[in-house]
Amino acid sequence: MHITSLAYLNPQWKMMPGDLKQLQVDGNVVCGVNKLDDIFCADQDIFNNPNWFKLPGKLMHVSVSNGRLYGVSGEGQLWYGENYKAPKWRQVFGEARMVDLDVNVACHISLRNDNIWCAELGNDFANPQWFQVPGQLKSVSVSIGRLYGVNSLNQVFYAPDFKNAQWKQVAGSLTQVELRGRITCGVNQWYEIFCASGDVSNPQWNRIYGGLKHVSVSNGALYGVNRQELVFSAV
Repeated sequence: MHITSLAYLNPQWKMMPGDLKQLQVDGNVVCGVNKLDDIFCADQDIFNNPNWFKLPGKLMHVSVSNGRLYGVSGEGQLWYGENYKAPKWRQVFGEARMVDLDVNVACHISLRNDNIWCAELGNDFANPQWFQVPGQLKSVSVSIGRLYGVNSLNQVFYAPDFKNAQWKQVAGSLTQVELRGRITCGVNQWYEIFCASGDVSNPQWNRIYGGLKHVSVSNGALYGVNRQELVFSAV
């Protein structure tokens, strides 16, 4: 069941068990990594009492979409897992500092610079044909072929098509941003949380209650981690 939530408008945060430094929620699945680069996922009652289970391997950053995983190791290696319950990790060509997977499109930021790379994934998700996207960002998010990102100055940019990225700077100053469908959420350097819905090319940011260093949104429901790496959700 994929819930549709208005939590992004006025979240009632609940602290979840566990401690993570980065995570992503996708429908009723949430996956994240802790300070030891251990990988955890949950797929039952994730907004109340998630059933965290540990996956094999080590990652410093993870992305989940439709049950598949992309991740980055502490050395910057890219990895693909075909199923969050049994990933059977395969190393992917490229070096990255972060990666975002949305259905059949993956984008990552280069490990050694701020270059952006994307790929439309075919039958073999572990063999992406990366192409360079114009511009430089420190973090990127992809949803339905559209891109959001933030650069080293915390400026926010939007491009309507990852295949022909025409970047437009939009309002706001964020350190991390995530676009999912018609909802965009992000956090700034003061750990304030902002969300916008509707016209993603012209976000009308709404500051929402709470303080997080990393936020993820799916169907309007929220997951995030704070400075102490405590985990929170709102649905």
